[in-house]
Formats: sequence, C-alpha cells, structure tokens
Amino acid sequence: MGENVSFANMKAVLHGFLQAFFERDLAMRLRPSYFPFTEPSAEVDMSCVFCDGKGCRTCKHSGWLEISGCGMVHPNVLRASGVRPRALYRLRLRRRDRSAGDAALWRE
Repeated sequence: MGENVSFANMKAVLHGFLQAFFERDLAMRLRPSYFPFTEPSAEVDMSCVFCDGKGCRTCKHSGWLEISGCGMVHPNVLRASGVRPRALYRLRLRRRDRSAGDAALWRE
C-alpha cells in the first residue's frame, strides 16, 4: 500500500516473484478480467514451466499457465474498511490439485 503505487509496480513485483521462485527467465502476461473488489483487474499467466511455452498436456498445448488473479484494490473497498484510500494491489494465488511428485516439478 502506498501513495504512488501503480499497476505497473504490481506487474513488476509479480514478474520478479515468478522469476525468483522458479529460478529461470519466464514470460508473463496479464489479461484483463473482472474481480468485484479490484479495478483494474487481470488474470496472470506465465509461460509453461514443463514445456518452456512450446505446448504440452499441462498447459493444454497453449504454452501458458493461468496462475493467479490480481488487481488494484478499489478505493471504495478501502473506505468501507476504515482505511484511507491509497493505492493497494492484491494477488490471489490459485491452488492446483497435484500429487507430491507433480508439485516438486513446479520448483525445478
């Protein structure tokens, strides 16, 4: 939360997190979406870590994995919470149902 936080800041934080977590260069894209408490909102996709974006069963041959929703928290939500409206971004990570063996592949 801050005075001069923008959607571009949120995108940079997300991209930096993905590259640090997976320890490799990854492509990331944001697709416009709707979430009731954020404006603007987006779906976060990253290049598939299993096929390096070439297409496989995991990414349904698209080369992309949808991993999260994100957005800038709407000022009215902050006001209703008793917080002075300033820029705040939110990230919602998706849980994937995977066995322990598959989950280890996400970190490789």
